Amino acid sequence: MLQSEKPGVGAKFLDPNTIPKGAENVGFNATHRIHPWELETLANQILTVPKTAQFKSRKNRKERSWRSFGNAISCVNTLRSLEDEESWFWKKDGGVLVEMARLASRQFAWQRGYANMAQFYRNVYIYGQGECAKYFKETNGLSINSFNRTGFVLHAAFTGRPILKLDEDWERLGVTQDDVNKTLALICQPFTKAEQKARLNLKVLQPTAYRASEFRKFPCIEFTDSARRIRCPIPELILERTTSGLFYDVADGGGAVRNDYARRFEAYCLEYLTLMLPGLIWCGETKYGTRKAKFDTPDIICKLDGQIKLALECKATRMSQAAMFGRKPTDERGFEDMAKAVFQLWRYFSHCRRGLTGHDLSPGALGVILTLDNWLAMSGPLRDHVLAEAGKMADAKDALIIDEDRRPVVFVAIDQLERTLATADEDAFLAAVAEGANECIGWMLDGVHKRLMGDDMPRGEKYPFAHRLGEVLPWWDDHHSRAE
Repeated sequence: MLQSEKPGVGAKFLDPNTIPKGAENVGFNATHRIHPWELETLANQILTVPKTAQFKSRKNRKERSWRSFGNAISCVNTLRSLEDEESWFWKKDGGVLVEMARLASRQFAWQRGYANMAQFYRNVYIYGQGECAKYFKETNGLSINSFNRTGFVLHAAFTGRPILKLDEDWERLGVTQDDVNKTLALICQPFTKAEQKARLNLKVLQPTAYRASEFRKFPCIEFTDSARRIRCPIPELILERTTSGLFYDVADGGGAVRNDYARRFEAYCLEYLTLMLPGLIWCGETKYGTRKAKFDTPDIICKLDGQIKLALECKATRMSQAAMFGRKPTDERGFEDMAKAVFQLWRYFSHCRRGLTGHDLSPGALGVILTLDNWLAMSGPLRDHVLAEAGKMADAKDALIIDEDRRPVVFVAIDQLERTLATADEDAFLAAVAEGANECIGWMLDGVHKRLMGDDMPRGEKYPFAHRLGEVLPWWDDHHSRAE
């Protein structure tokens, strides 16, 4: 909190004599910045360390006082030194470029933050309706609307103080005690249980920086002493857990639930592109072929002047811990899904060339795979693996797919697309995709766009679904009406 836009909240819990000048309300590149991903790692490390007798003496308590900002800096510097030493061994597994992908998975989401309109609307639109919402309520006795609202209240409360008690006056904060109890059952675990699980994570051979975080599924910790207290080391993770973290609550819902959120992701992408780039023609999935051989088009087709400019596949597959940070990430199933999507695009391009679809391709038509997670950000080797596997599929399943059909495919995470289209018009978007398929292979799409625009970057557009957040989260409109 000291380094947020509300430094006074954090400062009152620290010894002011230990806070150096320039440590408050600082950006990511400031000298005294402690990054949130480092705080998350340290919070997990605390869970693994037994509290020994040496910390009980008054002298040692003073030397290790949590009120000292200098002690926090010392912890972070020690962590950075440890991570540097470990990286010498770890980067041998796949090389520097694979290590870049791991760093991207660890840091990029924190650099963008979780408290934004798109994070709320997109995830609740995908996971908070239809079969997903039905399964969530049947399983937890709580609606997603109530779960999200309670999470928002808890986040707001924790940004003002580090400890809450279970006997708080929750009605005053706009939620019921029952909603709080059921929400905490999903996002809070006892300290003793968190300790046990964190120590088990140590048995997995991984660098400290990439170990599984107990605070992703359970951002809150309960201390069951006489005054049953709850702590949340990093309040922003409550927002992450109650938005994109809804995946944890519906992932086991079976095929109907998985199909539901996959379709909603496709629908979100199609409508978003249509609203943001109305100068292009956007079409959803249709069928083509003969009675004996029917095929689906890609999930989204983009046309200009009657020709197909882009063919897009949408993949709602989420990245596992092993896919993001494992020693052999390509063994994870999600990479097979990415390869299958590439193959499907190549097969469609081949069918267009053979006159089976009734659609004409533009000379520079490209493929795009839209994902919920940053599957292939900053990683050439992983991308090469996916393309090689797609090539094997094409060779095995359709011998008529020739080199001409194996057009470049750009991998774009949905948040990259949202940041790009906040400032890109139709021409700029198509130029960025084309550059991402040629000179900037492996770059994040918004980074390519910034490179092309340079100093001519326009002002950002308003998020197109901002006025519709109340449709998927009724409490949002209620919250704003009360504020007014």
